Amino acid sequence: MISLIFAFVAAFSGQAFADAKPIALGTVSEMLMPPYQSAAMERELPAADLRFANAKQLWVIGQDSLFLWDVDGRKLKRLTLTPENDKTEIGPLALLGTDGISMFAAADGALFQVGWEQGRVLRYQSAAATVGRPLALDAAGDTIWLVHNNAVLSLDRYGKKLKPVRHVPLLQGVTKAVIDANAKVLWFVKGKRLFRLAIDREDVQPAAVLEAKHALLDLELSGSSLVVPTAHTVLLLSPEGKLERSIPVEGSRKLLAVHVSKDAHAYLFNDQLLEVFLTKEKQTLRFRLPLEDDDKVAKIALSGRRLAVLVDGKPRVFTLGRKR
Repeated sequence: MISLIFAFVAAFSGQAFADAKPIALGTVSEMLMPPYQSAAMERELPAADLRFANAKQLWVIGQDSLFLWDVDGRKLKRLTLTPENDKTEIGPLALLGTDGISMFAAADGALFQVGWEQGRVLRYQSAAATVGRPLALDAAGDTIWLVHNNAVLSLDRYGKKLKPVRHVPLLQGVTKAVIDANAKVLWFVKGKRLFRLAIDREDVQPAAVLEAKHALLDLELSGSSLVVPTAHTVLLLSPEGKLERSIPVEGSRKLLAVHVSKDAHAYLFNDQLLEVFLTKEKQTLRFRLPLEDDDKVAKIALSGRRLAVLVDGKPRVFTLGRKR
């Protein structure tokens, strides 16, 4: 059987299927927190987002706090960002991002900039007219771009102001979005339709560039290209939104979550099968994760041999190994 990954990489690099190395089966072991750490995080669940700092450390945002989980060192650090008296005004944390220097955590009514090593937290309040659920966050140069479900905002790192760039009524009801900060382009999904918007041009309205047969699950940037999965297909689009390749999922399996980076592409299916393509080695690895059929997977992230999965609002981390 030709795996989905083989076809997908062929779309990216032009490699023939025969050029790829045989699939290697892998082992999976779960990395568990000590019970007292798990109990501390439990009070903040459901978690809304996660991302790796490196293969050994994982950032997680709970309802009010930012956690740094040292998986190997079995340590968990917590920094509360939303004071008790501000919870109603600010809302729960929803989104993580970074500009390469600081971590950012976005809530409905504020954006937090965290210098973890310096122990510094800066809070930028959203104007009342732009309060809404955070959808996407990215940085380019000295500007951080933040998308709420009614507006696009920008933060000047030196001016220290979070200001609205433009209101976008069509963002109401959107659950998936991604920003290409370098190109100043916003992509977002509404049901089966994909929209593209130049975020710095008031005279340009969102344009529908694609209408798929099935609901669009997610958006992932791969360089300047866009990866758009449905439960049954992976779509590859050009920077202009032109469909370049459509790769079907084989058999009755359905795609649940996708992670794309320059080092690896990871795909998790509803039968707990994980396929990882290593871009440098041109090799595909397969793993069976210890998940249940009714587990709700919101996100996956991959760093080296570590896979993080946000399952039913709880972060779980697995170490992936190769069988000898």
